[in-house]
Amino acid sequence: MIIIDCNHCSTNRLLGFEGITSPNRLSIGYFDINLKNSRFSIKEWIAIMKKLITLGLILILVGCGSTKDFNGIAGKKALKGEWQVDQLEFFGAEGTYKAFMFDMADSYCFKNSTWMFIPNNYTGKFTLASNSSDCESTTARIRWSFFDTDTQRYIQFKYTDDKNKSLDPMNGGYRMKVKSLSQENMKLELEVAHQGKPFTVEMSMSKISDNVVL
Repeated sequence: MIIIDCNHCSTNRLLGFEGITSPNRLSIGYFDINLKNSRFSIKEWIAIMKKLITLGLILILVGCGSTKDFNGIAGKKALKGEWQVDQLEFFGAEGTYKAFMFDMADSYCFKNSTWMFIPNNYTGKFTLASNSSDCESTTARIRWSFFDTDTQRYIQFKYTDDKNKSLDPMNGGYRMKVKSLSQENMKLELEVAHQGKPFTVEMSMSKISDNVVL
């Protein structure tokens, strides 16, 4: 699934018009702009600032809209820290299930894996556990975000390098349904398929620390 990345921003103050103080000066918020030597007219400056204010409002909605609770599911602050996958369950038609998850490893390797989420810059990582000779202890850095529909909250992520740049040239990533989220516990659901048969992998996680050092 392709995830369209967005930069999460927070704006503490929006600029507002305070009025024109002289024919050659325009006072905008906390900035006093000398128009005498400017290439823009007063009307052009006003049009520019209106566009900047509109952009600021959009950034607030995008960057801060998912910080609050959503249908009983906590916001990004509850994610802060390290989480451990305590249990993996499979739901679907009767049979034996096996999933290669996140283009990384077999589902068995994600049991006891640890995940870190850092809310202030939407970065993090996860480390696989060496559960068997087939599972290598591997750490992957991620950049994550919430994605909300009218009725459902998802968490999505993509792999990044040490500078938080996407490793996928197509900017692809992964999305999981958030079934529940509190300060202590979380359940995520991943829709997968094996031999053409769809099923769901549910990861039950518990918070093990508030550490946010990558």
